[in-house]
Amino acid sequence: MLLENLLDIVVSFLHEVSFFGYEQEDLGENLESLHKSIKEIEEHPESLVSYSSDEFRAKWGLPKEEIYPDEESKKDAFYKAGIEYTQYCKKMELLKMKNNFIDLCGLEK
Repeated sequence: MLLENLLDIVVSFLHEVSFFGYEQEDLGENLESLHKSIKEIEEHPESLVSYSSDEFRAKWGLPKEEIYPDEESKKDAFYKAGIEYTQYCKKMELLKMKNNFIDLCGLEK
């Protein structure tokens, strides 16, 4: 499964960096096609179709989203660690500012 996820990431990356193709010559034609599609959507919003994630995956034959054991608890721990680190950095920066101020004013610590 890890290899499939890695391949999904690589394919997604290649799509993003090559949205208009690999050749500069194709840029104008692809950009024109994009603008035409945007105009069509703006003029005919009733043609738009929405899908739930499950419906979209079924329609295009994509695998179900894989949920790993303990994923939520790991995300929470990561988020909390980020907050704790940010608070620590702020505290250390304030301490440096305080010490610099004391030094500049010639006060005793």
